[in-house]
Amino acid sequence: MLRELAEERSRLAEVELQISELEISLVALRVKKASIQQQLDAYKYPVLSLPNEITSHIFVHFLPPYPVCSPLVGPHSPTALTHVSLATPHLWRAFSLSGTRFPSELLVPWIERTGNLPLSIRWDERMDGPASAFARWEYIRLRLTNSLLPLIDGKMPLLRHLDVATHYGISTDDQIWLDFSDTPLLRSVILDCDAIDEVTVELSKLRSLRLRHMSLYSCAKILSSIPNLVHCELDLHDGTADDEGDGIRLAHLESLRLKPALRRSTRVNFLSWFIVPNIRRLQVPEGWMGQDPLRALADFVTRSSGCKDLHCICISGQRRVSQSVYRAAFPTISKFVFYGDCESDEEGSYLESDVPSVIELM
Repeated sequence: MLRELAEERSRLAEVELQISELEISLVALRVKKASIQQQLDAYKYPVLSLPNEITSHIFVHFLPPYPVCSPLVGPHSPTALTHVSLATPHLWRAFSLSGTRFPSELLVPWIERTGNLPLSIRWDERMDGPASAFARWEYIRLRLTNSLLPLIDGKMPLLRHLDVATHYGISTDDQIWLDFSDTPLLRSVILDCDAIDEVTVELSKLRSLRLRHMSLYSCAKILSSIPNLVHCELDLHDGTADDEGDGIRLAHLESLRLKPALRRSTRVNFLSWFIVPNIRRLQVPEGWMGQDPLRALADFVTRSSGCKDLHCICISGQRRVSQSVYRAAFPTISKFVFYGDCESDEEGSYLESDVPSVIELM
């Protein structure tokens, strides 16, 4: 019995010795770990050594270019850069509330992050933001219903582009007034058929106008009030114009796009309404040039004093006239583009770059 106890004491001493050796090794490892961590902490990543101005510039290019609106959340939003972007107002000044249920109490600090910069907003909800932000609107897109109507009435000295649609329908019994008359820089406007009666805009100063879902007769009355228009885009109801229009004279117009609001062809000659001597770019469905598209196009050119600057024509929709016939009939037109028909088009799609952007029209 005594012998067994002595052996156990001997084994215990051996275990205690092993524990002591391991504790010494553990201390050495902890010292080594602390030394490595100290070296890592002392290392400064090159990107962190950049001046704040350069870092902010990189982050600005991470987002869509202004005035395109970025989402409020997600990988392409400024919130993805929150830890380093709160002090960069340029990251927050263009945002979209389209289809987003964003608590109004969070909207106020968001707008505060923009500092005093102009704003680009895509807004489909009630305007619960601070009224002071109206004065900084530069590009605004509104989608409204009769149950979600904003109160918009005040000075907007920076507003350049306005896009308003009320396509859910607003009752004519409601007294709706969206006053954008005090906007000295406003030059580009997009309105649909309902919003045209609800929005107050100084038309005479506009250089770019798009009207959606309207008859050509209604458009003509509006266009007569805009003498300096440069770019015009009309989404028209088909079959609502007479073969011979009353003459829409736009002396400074350079770009005209006629588009069907409904994808159906008509044999009404919409071009007969227009006199545009300085036109440079024209887009029109072939089915909207009457029974004889070549004659309609030739009359359009003649009526507009030869359209000396016209260099690009886009013929859209189904065609009865071949591409080669168009080119042969109008040899002075340097660029014909064809798309949306049942034939194979070697030109491809109509290039948006041929139409001036909102910024170019400012």
